[in-house]
Amino acid sequence: MELLPTLKKAAAALERDRVPHLLGGSLACWARGGPAVAGDLDFMVKPADAERALAALVGVGMREERPPEQWLLKAWDGEHMVDLIFEAAGLPITDEVLARGDRLSVGAMSMPVMALEDVLTTKLTAMNERSLDYEHVYRSPARCASRSTGTRYVTAPRTRRMQPRSSRWWSAWESPPG
Repeated sequence: MELLPTLKKAAAALERDRVPHLLGGSLACWARGGPAVAGDLDFMVKPADAERALAALVGVGMREERPPEQWLLKAWDGEHMVDLIFEAAGLPITDEVLARGDRLSVGAMSMPVMALEDVLTTKLTAMNERSLDYEHVYRSPARCASRSTGTRYVTAPRTRRMQPRSSRWWSAWESPPG
């Protein structure tokens, strides 16, 4: 994967400066066995840690960017962009969100990765009338969950509205034995 050196550099910088973070977005799915579909790297940090996270990335030679959006900061490692997201769509980054993440081996480095249900929540709530790609939102997390746990993830049939099961937007059903 082309972004792997930048991913490792950014994660090492955040770890070195002890900035609590999670690998998020499509790379959180990729880290769990999903397809590699990423144009940038998403790291989730609490709002109080965003400036410190940006300073950590600048400290390893990345160029900072302060976009007009009020929910993220950016850093550039050459042509590769790193997003530092502190107000994800529908999910403010809090200690609870950080605690739900799992420490996984990603590119031979141990790093915290966003919980799959939180990735899905951010992807679904980021949609609007100009961006309604449910297939991409559903398939990527479902594939990575199936590969990493052997569990099959399903939604309601296409003929009905997508409905939450219990308190989640999707539910897991055990794969049939065999």
